Amino acid sequence: MDTTKIIKNLVIFEIVLFVAYIVTSIYFEEHLSPLLQEYLAEELESNFTFFELIFVVLYIPAYLASIIGLLRTKIWAKNLFVLAAVSSYVVLPFLGPYVDHAVPATIDSVAAAVEGAIVALLLFSSSAFNKQGLGTALQPPQP
Repeated sequence: MDTTKIIKNLVIFEIVLFVAYIVTSIYFEEHLSPLLQEYLAEELESNFTFFELIFVVLYIPAYLASIIGLLRTKIWAKNLFVLAAVSSYVVLPFLGPYVDHAVPATIDSVAAAVEGAIVALLLFSSSAFNKQGLGTALQPPQP
């Protein structure tokens, strides 16, 4: 089964979830306790560390290019998306604590699951991005 259309639909769903996360984060920020709002204000006023700046400068263009590439069915987008997804989860614990309301945090968790599904489909299924994936290797040959 070719999963190219499923992958594209999941990418579109991830974009929708990202927009929903931004909107709900802005809306629910005022519903946080005053101490948490104060912490967020201090974090916004602080400067980026060199590590954070390098990560953002490299990650954001790679992620955007991979999303566009996946939507346009470009072969190179597979490896770039996987690299961007894995690097974001490796680096995330080193970026320090963050404060978020439960609603946007839930949307972010769903987006992480969708991103994991995209990575799994890119690596282990038959699609325009991966004609000889593990999914096709396990299927019996067609007569």
